[in-house]
Amino acid sequence: MQRTDSAILRGAVVPTGVTGALASVIAAFVGGTEAAIGAAAGTVLVVAFFSTSVLVVGWVAQRDTLATLPVAMLTYLFKITVLAIVLVLFKDTTLFDPAAFGIGVLVATVCWLVAMTRAVATAKILYVDPAQTDRSL
Repeated sequence: MQRTDSAILRGAVVPTGVTGALASVIAAFVGGTEAAIGAAAGTVLVVAFFSTSVLVVGWVAQRDTLATLPVAMLTYLFKITVLAIVLVLFKDTTLFDPAAFGIGVLVATVCWLVAMTRAVATAKILYVDPAQTDRSL
């Protein structure tokens, strides 16, 4: 993983984790333990899903730039399939509050997108790789 990739990932994971923890505390006050577990589970799901994309696509981009888009699409298909399986498995769960889970997912997703946008916008990403530039010109 390149230095900029890890900085961008940190720039999204940390704010999302803090927001998820805050959402879990609020959910605990509003709906009890089940709501707190639901909000925390939603946050963990969002962080895992988005982090997977960043890690896999970043790894592939370093090795074969032409494979980046197909791998990103396959990663998305895989994540949607896993999400469908998770939703079916936990359809009638009593382990956590489904409404708090949904709110946790929504809050974490919005936070991740805002934090990721900020991290990418402020990252110092080179457009040209200086190591591959022809210096004979």
